[in-house]
Amino acid sequence: DDEDDGEDKGDGEENGYNGGEIFHTNTMTKYEAAMQIVYELYALQVRLWELLDADLSDPNLRKEAKKQTKIFESLLQSADWRYMGGEDVYESLKQLPEEVTVKLKMYTVKTGKVVN
Repeated sequence: DDEDDGEDKGDGEENGYNGGEIFHTNTMTKYEAAMQIVYELYALQVRLWELLDADLSDPNLRKEAKKQTKIFESLLQSADWRYMGGEDVYESLKQLPEEVTVKLKMYTVKTGKVVN
């Protein structure tokens, strides 16, 4: 049935990020939307830690690290520190993308290859 019933299905793009969302922002309260961003940040944080521990000699892992870092930084810009345990938590999360970037640059220096 292709008929539009007028109901917005909520594609999640309202907050500038539409990957992996569990909730739809058009039906969420401000609190729920803020908590969704925090949840996604923490899930990405775990993945970025895994990538920091990984051998980034695989170009696909380097590409994923860059992509996940960009998403993380975008989410962090839209996050409200009051929903994530305080400003100190927010400040510490800002360091993670820098750490990933440093590791990617270190790999580039070691191999002499340009990271895509």
